[in-house]
Amino acid sequence: MKKIALVLVGTAMLLSFVSCGSKADPEAENKPTAPEVVEEPVVQEEETPAPVEIDTSADKAAREAAMKSYESALAAKEKIDDWELAQYDQKHYDEGNKLLAELEALLKDESISGEELQEKAKAVHAQYNSVLLLGFKKVAKEARESAYESKKMADSVKAGVAEKTRYQKAVADFKEGDTLYAMQASEKAIDRYISADDEFYDLYNELTDKRAAAQAAIEAAKKAVAEVEVLAGEADITDPVADGTEGIEAEDAVLLEEESFANPDDAVEEVPETMTEAVVENVTDFANKASNILGGEK
Repeated sequence: MKKIALVLVGTAMLLSFVSCGSKADPEAENKPTAPEVVEEPVVQEEETPAPVEIDTSADKAAREAAMKSYESALAAKEKIDDWELAQYDQKHYDEGNKLLAELEALLKDESISGEELQEKAKAVHAQYNSVLLLGFKKVAKEARESAYESKKMADSVKAGVAEKTRYQKAVADFKEGDTLYAMQASEKAIDRYISADDEFYDLYNELTDKRAAAQAAIEAAKKAVAEVEVLAGEADITDPVADGTEGIEAEDAVLLEEESFANPDDAVEEVPETMTEAVVENVTDFANKASNILGGEK
């Protein structure tokens, strides 16, 4: 019994001790709570890429090359307009004008690289060059046809006999034009054809005028002879001359030795009326090469 009483007493004391130890501290309850510290994430700053270094010497060289191509393109366009060649290749002329406007806009933009300017300038020049090459070939053919017709006119008045030196020079110009045309130098060929054309035409006109004057003189002489014959006939009736009179030749006498003349047709120098097949093949090859240069256009 005593043991049970001791146990109960011990339990009561333990409970009392626990109750006293768990009692809240009033000062602790009134003490302010420290604010919670929130760590903000660290933001990594992006690294600014280093500026791209431009080779200023190479860029300057490219710009200079671009300006030269630009000036050449302007000169080509001026020549096209002077010769009115756009009609022979309107497509490339229009494209050249479009690219030229784009190039001139780029030239005002200092941020554009010299390489880009050079590429655009070359494209402009290529378009105008195509017009020049094809246009001059057309004009050269037309000039040749005109020169050939003038030569036929000169041959009709025997220019090769009457004005041999000038005639042969004109023929040489014509043949040189053919050579230049075959070498793709159409602009120079035009000059030779025009020179030949002018000379042949001048020869025809001059010799035609001379022949007309000579013919008029012949007709006047014939008229004078006829008048003399009438007078002589009348004199024979009124005052006949006795046979054997000094100074009067016999009727069958040869007064002038017979003279032989060379055939004037032998002085005519022949030239082909149209281009030879070899020349035409060269022209075709050149057109194909020009097409490749312009990006494979057909």
